[in-house]
This record gives sequence, structure tokens and C-alpha cells, in this order.
Amino acid sequence: MAYYLVRAIAKRELLNELKKSLEQRAFEELHPFGRALSFGLCGARIAANGIALWEEEDYCSPPLAEERAAVLDKYFDNLQVEPVKLGEGWHRIQKLPFLFPDLNTESKTHANLKSSRKSARSRAAVIIFDDHKILLIYRFKNGREYYVLPGGGIEKNETSEEAALREIKEETGLDVTLAQKLWEFKNYGYLEHYFLASNFSGKLKFGGPELKKMSEENVYRLVWISFSKLNQINLLPVEIKNRILNLKPGIRNQSQGY
Repeated sequence: MAYYLVRAIAKRELLNELKKSLEQRAFEELHPFGRALSFGLCGARIAANGIALWEEEDYCSPPLAEERAAVLDKYFDNLQVEPVKLGEGWHRIQKLPFLFPDLNTESKTHANLKSSRKSARSRAAVIIFDDHKILLIYRFKNGREYYVLPGGGIEKNETSEEAALREIKEETGLDVTLAQKLWEFKNYGYLEHYFLASNFSGKLKFGGPELKKMSEENVYRLVWISFSKLNQINLLPVEIKNRILNLKPGIRNQSQGY
């Protein structure tokens, strides 16, 4: 885990759009960084020279790579980061006025974000291969396109394996057999569990709570992506994309439908 004091020039013509997105908590579903990014932007300050500043929690290399690709480069120019200790960045900018006064650290929006970050659950996801393709969820939200693995939060008294099987059934309609747990690591405060499916069956159909959130501006779609094209798409988080790309062919070939 690392912390940075972020400096960037806000694109004034897009600030109202950014504020509206923060009020609607539109970035929170951008796993794994959405909550941390929203928390930082809601508390951002503005210097006399027009530079926006905030403290950001980050795990990427280079810093803020995922956040920039998904959100920040649309709303800010000349973004720079300075490593700091937890809380040091906020302390250094505390006397500056807020970039969004209505969303400052005393606001309901900011309080809700702080609470949701503390209560973030562990997650389980499943990697399903079939004939040199991988099953992903295509996401389009507020003009941003990206992909994620099927999976979700682990419920109370539920094991990571049980959560993985439940989430896959809910989101894809498939019944799967788990071959092995490939990885377990912390990412933005989440403990994430990634499993490889050895077999799967059923009719592919998107479902679960997200189905009710579907709209023209909030799209979920199950897609099979050729492994050879995986490096060309915006699969999040970047850490898991890199790990999948480095899987040995023998491991990828364990998964198949029946």
C-alpha cells in the first residue's frame, strides 16, 4: 500500500460533470480503486494557482495508472504524484479551500464513502477459459469502457470457494467446478481470491443484482475474449490482467465446458 499527494490541473469545463458523478457515487463500482478515488476527489482542495490537490491511496505501478485510464485523465491535466505517509498529504493541504465545497469532509457523501471503505468486503472471482477464450464482463458506465472477471463480495459466514460458486451462478448462469485457487492478495483494502474453473455447464445468461442497474449508461454484458487479444483490452484491475497473461498454457487448458 502506498499514499501520494496528487497535484493536477482541473479541466474547468468538466468540473460540474465530475461533481455530479461524485454525488451519484458513479465511480465506486470501478473495482478495486473506485471507493478510494471517490474519497480522495470529494476531499480535494484547490490552490490559488488553480492546481487541485488531494491524497490518494494506490497500489499501481506506475502510480494511479488504473485511476488515470478510467477517470482522472478525462478531468485533469498535468497530473503529478508525490509519495507521502498516510494522512500527511491531507495535513499539508488542510488550509486550502475545497475543490467541491458541497462534497467536503463534513458532507454526507464523503461520510458515506468513508463508511463504505471501512466496510469493504473480501471478494472472490473465477477465471473461466474455453477454447483459448476467457469469460469476462464488459462494462460501459458514464462513457468509460472496461472489463472485469465475474465474481463479487464474500458474505458473512461464507468461504471464498462458496462465494465464488454463488457469484458465478448469479452473474453468468453457469455451474462450475473449481480446479484450484490461483491467487490471494490484498488490493485497495480488499482481500481478493481468484479461482480457476476446471469445468462448467449451463446456459450463459447475465443475472444477479447488477441486472436491475442496467441502462444505456450502465451496461453489463458477458463476453468471451480471445486470450490473444487480452492485452489489448482494459481489463481491471491491471494486477490481475498481468497475472492472467503470465499463466502457463498448461494451467489455462485445465478449464473447459461440458
